[in-house]
Amino acid sequence: MSERNIDERVAILEQIARDSTAAMRSLDERLRRVDETVVRIDERLNTALPHLATKAELTAGLGRLELELEKKPGKIWLATAVGVLLVAYAAGLAGLAALPVIARLLAAL
Repeated sequence: MSERNIDERVAILEQIARDSTAAMRSLDERLRRVDETVVRIDERLNTALPHLATKAELTAGLGRLELELEKKPGKIWLATAVGVLLVAYAAGLAGLAALPVIARLLAAL
């Protein structure tokens, strides 16, 4: 190989190295901008939306709600309680209606 071919090859390799270095700098700059954007998005999410619950928190809350609902009376119990109250109300009304009759019976004695 001649010295000229070696010089040309070295020049080509140096140009490739310069181009590669410039490309790496460009990639580093883009990566820095992406990183800054991700940090800004993270800060915005943490400051503007801290009140939102995570899926795990929602699942835990749902579990607690189900436990509390199990402690509450069921439909049959509530229907029975309403029925008992209606019977008691009817008995009270019957007792009030019978007062004049009972008063006359007691007066007749």
